[in-house]
Amino acid sequence: MQIIIKEYEKGFSGYIKNIDRETFKECTKSDQQIDDTALNHGNKVFIAFYGEKAVGFISLLKAETLNYSGYWIDLIAVLPQFRGHSIAGMLIKKAYDYVENKNCEILTALIRVNNISSRKAFEKESFAPSENDFKIYSKDISRGGKNAI
Repeated sequence: MQIIIKEYEKGFSGYIKNIDRETFKECTKSDQQIDDTALNHGNKVFIAFYGEKAVGFISLLKAETLNYSGYWIDLIAVLPQFRGHSIAGMLIKKAYDYVENKNCEILTALIRVNNISSRKAFEKESFAPSENDFKIYSKDISRGGKNAI
């Protein structure tokens, strides 16, 4: 299976939406919003293609703090019918190569505990889970401002 990985370009939003429709079903952004986000200087998105068909993508977020410089893997998605062909691994390797060339110190992925396939893909690429237990806290500020829960 010949997979080509391309850097996100303006107009690739349809590929992201198609992959999302078959995986997470969470993307509600317009094409313009996806372009703006994916092309923001702090983000990087790579898309895997099998021929002309987009079959997966990985989204990176720049994380620059007082303690480290790196990237977070925000999201990785592969179409269900293309899973099991190492596409996630190819995307992870592409992200690693990109971050390594940016002289960053760390590449981090946040994975749901029950997402066994993602955990296996990252472990196969020599990522190690944290020894610490972390809880992710968030507050949805889109509905109700300061008092939203």
